[in-house]
Amino acid sequence: MFRRNASRSGAPGDTISIFLAELAACTAYSAPVSGHGSISDSDWPSQAPLLSTGKRIICVLPISIRHKPRFRRRSLQLPKEGQVISKNSKSQAKLVHGIQVVIARNYIENLREEVKKGMREKAEQGIYPSRPPLGYQNNKLEHSIEIDQNKAQVARRMFELYASGQYSLSSLRVALKKEFGVHLAAGYLARLLKNPFYIGQFYWEDKLYTGTHTSLVSSVVFEQVQRVFRGHNKPRYGS
Repeated sequence: MFRRNASRSGAPGDTISIFLAELAACTAYSAPVSGHGSISDSDWPSQAPLLSTGKRIICVLPISIRHKPRFRRRSLQLPKEGQVISKNSKSQAKLVHGIQVVIARNYIENLREEVKKGMREKAEQGIYPSRPPLGYQNNKLEHSIEIDQNKAQVARRMFELYASGQYSLSSLRVALKKEFGVHLAAGYLARLLKNPFYIGQFYWEDKLYTGTHTSLVSSVVFEQVQRVFRGHNKPRYGS
């Protein structure tokens, strides 16, 4: 944990930033603040019991960072080890701290890999591992994706209108706003209309998967929409 020391004028430290606590757990600790969103020197003794308990802390989260910290004014507080790492610390203490930093970084990288692996496995099971597009919603109890009845009609109507070939993205957003009162940007509409999620498929990590969710539009309508897009993108003049 980094703490900025008192300024030369004698004012208490006014910022805290994340760095390292310890490996072997993922318990996060957010220290309360006082005054102008800062932790004063007088607050640190009250935090010591929390930081020195049997729980291992993986990181200390900042409440706010008011100023860009200066390295020459910072020191690393290690409450459990009872050490303070600064530019004047012994090389052995700095070495131990450096090893702890590398281990913690490896832990974070490994955690990231495990999360990505879990999401990939979920995609292989046919479950979209993220937030679904307009017309769908996540069912947190059943860990599945279901149709959002309040917005599904907007999605269906969006495909129907654009498939007719009589609407541009700008006129489509005007029509949807008039009919349903929704405000959808043209770029957002384009992404939705090209999303195979509506016919029961989805992309994850550039790979196409067949989903277990219910389709909102038929493959015929979806393909017609793609043909309209291709027609709009044709050059108007010959080379």
